[in-house]
Amino acid sequence: MLSIASKLSKKDAQKYIGPAEVLKIDKKEGLVLLEIKKDNTTTEIWAKSALAYQAQFFPGQSVLAIGDKINGMYITGLLDLNRDEIKTTTIFTMENGIYGLINQKNEDQTFQLMSNSGKLIFAYDSKTQKSTINIHSGDLDFVTPQGEINFKSAEDINFTSEQSVNMKSGSGINLSTDNSSGTMVSNIKINQRGMKFTTPDLSVLTRKGNLIIQDLKYRGKKISTTVDSVLLIAKRTETIAKQIIEKAKTVYKQIEGLRDIKAGRLKTLVKTTLHVKSQKAYHRAEKSYKINADKIDLG
Repeated sequence: MLSIASKLSKKDAQKYIGPAEVLKIDKKEGLVLLEIKKDNTTTEIWAKSALAYQAQFFPGQSVLAIGDKINGMYITGLLDLNRDEIKTTTIFTMENGIYGLINQKNEDQTFQLMSNSGKLIFAYDSKTQKSTINIHSGDLDFVTPQGEINFKSAEDINFTSEQSVNMKSGSGINLSTDNSSGTMVSNIKINQRGMKFTTPDLSVLTRKGNLIIQDLKYRGKKISTTVDSVLLIAKRTETIAKQIIEKAKTVYKQIEGLRDIKAGRLKTLVKTTLHVKSQKAYHRAEKSYKINADKIDLG
């Protein structure tokens, strides 16, 4: 990394005077890590405070720095004019460098828990009543070996991930929605025995689907379908109904074996032509057989 002296003019090669930003505070050693930007180059350097009073330093603060990397860098003033109305107080510092800040502006207070590198871990704003947890690196675990974990909110709860969102349970997963009176309206229950949906209205929208079920049972009052084409392949099809009504423009049926119809009465109405062709034909009536036509040709 280039030194500050290499970035200055030859006349002032050993000195730097200008603004710097506080990155980190080491209260144990009494040092402040500064970031100096000059000529499109950024340099980090540790500095000591040369102020006559005990100043409170915090990450993001602008200070006046003077010195060099060889002989030492010193803080000689505060430049953060944006924080003139904000009073910042360090309320505690841990041995590992984690510290807590209270920023107060008029009657509004903000509590911040900072890492030893100056990164925000937790924040609470009394004005907005918003709490924030930031984990810049590493994992965040909620562990209760002998208890429950409850998330309760008066408004929405949102989960957003750049990768997968995984839910795993040893016994079951239960998702439900209730109405204003507290009665369950819809429910999805997943356990080791299977999955169950309970809802007053179910809609599935997809461009393409594949449903494989070994044994399917359906029970309902009404089925309405609108499709362009239906292909049914089955070894056996059995339909039991009180009344069947079929309407079609053209019907084609091809039967290789036997077609057996048993009915109390059979009525066929053809508007134009009835054509029957077979190798053999048998018509048998126990009482009477009547043919009524203007002309009958036998040949």
